[in-house]
Amino acid sequence: MRKFLLPLVVLIVFSCDSDQDKAGRFFIKGNEALNNSQYDEAIRFYSEALAIVPKYKEALNNRGVAYYQDGRYTEAIIDYSNILVQIDMGYADALRNRANAFLADGKYDKALSDLASLEEQFPDSAYVHFTKGIAFHESKEYQRAVDAFEKAFELDSNDAEALVNAANSYFSMKEIDRANELLNQAEGIDATEPNIYNTKGLIAMEVGDLDKAHEWFNQALKMDPGNPYYHNNRGFLNLEINNLDEA
Repeated sequence: MRKFLLPLVVLIVFSCDSDQDKAGRFFIKGNEALNNSQYDEAIRFYSEALAIVPKYKEALNNRGVAYYQDGRYTEAIIDYSNILVQIDMGYADALRNRANAFLADGKYDKALSDLASLEEQFPDSAYVHFTKGIAFHESKEYQRAVDAFEKAFELDSNDAEALVNAANSYFSMKEIDRANELLNQAEGIDATEPNIYNTKGLIAMEVGDLDKAHEWFNQALKMDPGNPYYHNNRGFLNLEINNLDEA
């Protein structure tokens, strides 16, 4: 009889292996693939988990993240929406992720709607107000963007990026002095933030100080050499000053 003991135990283990356990193993594999930027593999594993447990909201949310990271915003939005409509209408991760996907897809009003729902849950979240600022700025509602970024900074006084973004919104409203004030304040908090110097370069161009603009863009690129926006700004400046060797 002893020789049949192991097969019997294996049979018992397999028979007790629940659908949630099986789905969980695919979920873990999906997370590993996602962390390694293997988005197609991650999507496949999460889909396997969902085939077993269709309302596995964490798998649906993470599949949305994989779609988002792969630039497939519509599919990401569908996954997040399925959670919010069919499973858990208040699921904060899905609301936050769908807001980001709407932003990336240029649907700013919809992003703001999700952020309003998040704000009801987390009224003191600097992240929510910061992201609202981005949506307002992209919608060209610059004063509302400033208000949101300044609220984010009020909630997190170490967030130099909130000040930089507020400065960008002031710059878009041609309020140059206020923009410079905020950039200097941001520099006092985190002098390693390259967008401070990129924005200073844009302001210097606006006021006609092209040599100074060139210095600022170079400083931004020294900190973040691969940033395409900084390269584009410096390239445009080089064309303006007829510095074709560097354009």
